[in-house]
Amino acid sequence: LPGAQLRVLKINGNELTALPSALKLFKLNTLDLGFNQLVGPLPGLASLTSLQVLLLNSNVLRKFPPPIPSLKKLN
Repeated sequence: LPGAQLRVLKINGNELTALPSALKLFKLNTLDLGFNQLVGPLPGLASLTSLQVLLLNSNVLRKFPPPIPSLKKLN
């Protein structure tokens, strides 16, 4: 799969309003979504089981996403 080995993804500052519901980035450990227009919920995060760092600063989230059990490595 293309991108399956990706470990860091910085897509900050792109005016994103949502994420795909199923991201197939199994080795991703850092995701920077800062400075977008995300409002939540973010269902695509549940498939990122290797995620350790998640940056959501400067979005328009109405409330913080609830804990996602599959993100056990998230700091």
